[in-house]
Amino acid sequence: MSSPAATRRSSRRRAPPARPGTPWFAALLLAAACSKAPAAGAGAPDVAATDRPPVGGERVAGERLKLRVLTFNAFVVPFRDDHEASRDRIGPAIGALGADLVALQEVWRFEDAELLARALAGQGLPYQRWLASTAPLAYGSPGLLVASRYPLGPLDYRPYVSGTLPITAWHPDWFSGKGVVAVEVQTPLGPIDFVNTHLHASYATYDYFAVRVGQAAELLGYLGGAGGGPQVAPRPLIVAGDLNSPPDELPARLLRSGAGLLAVPAAGIDTILVRQGRDLSVEVLHSRRVLSEAVSYDDGSVGRL
Repeated sequence: MSSPAATRRSSRRRAPPARPGTPWFAALLLAAACSKAPAAGAGAPDVAATDRPPVGGERVAGERLKLRVLTFNAFVVPFRDDHEASRDRIGPAIGALGADLVALQEVWRFEDAELLARALAGQGLPYQRWLASTAPLAYGSPGLLVASRYPLGPLDYRPYVSGTLPITAWHPDWFSGKGVVAVEVQTPLGPIDFVNTHLHASYATYDYFAVRVGQAAELLGYLGGAGGGPQVAPRPLIVAGDLNSPPDELPARLLRSGAGLLAVPAAGIDTILVRQGRDLSVEVLHSRRVLSEAVSYDDGSVGRL
């Protein structure tokens, strides 16, 4: 019998060759330029060149900071046979990308989260916050981890109410504690609000579209209404995660229109969305899909991270 995760719908992008029954999740790497809003009567800040790869945490002229943001569904779950081998590859792989701010999903077990956090600290991301579980099968674990080059404030967690009933008992999302976590990131230019989330997956036998719509509505209520005008928040907002919904589906559209969020180029079900702040703005320079390449294991088989 295949594992519960193996029944997930094939609409998720895959990169062949893959190990039988193993779903592929693409990650998204965003390069953004944060800049302080000019004082009244002042000219616009100098614009940094954007035709060269950003360097992690690079400070440039005009009070601008280049920031690399990564979201990745790590799929480090207790019922995955190779989850330890995959987990141990994630830290170095992320380190090679030079990310400054990382959102991981599906890191269910406390032990795995602790080991991943230690590995990411060794890759220049010494500040972490996570929610994981020590219960059997990691019951109730949100599986959300944030790692940063810059100091982080306290973690705020809001569990989703939608999707907590077992429509199909062996579809594990219902007992995984899905929700949203938020932290304040203290960049050299000022604070940024960073959100990591994971919505319910689709399965071959049931789509759970209505559940994802409900979870997106809960997330929208958590984030607040669209920014703009005199009520715009002073800090910019970056939302990263696995929505399990492509950009044209209702859950993703709800977040963009309702919360005033802009989806970055190359976004799919794994996405990064941004909203400007009053005191600090975020300019999207470019984005690309990463960590989707196949890797070889010691036994000769091939799979994903």
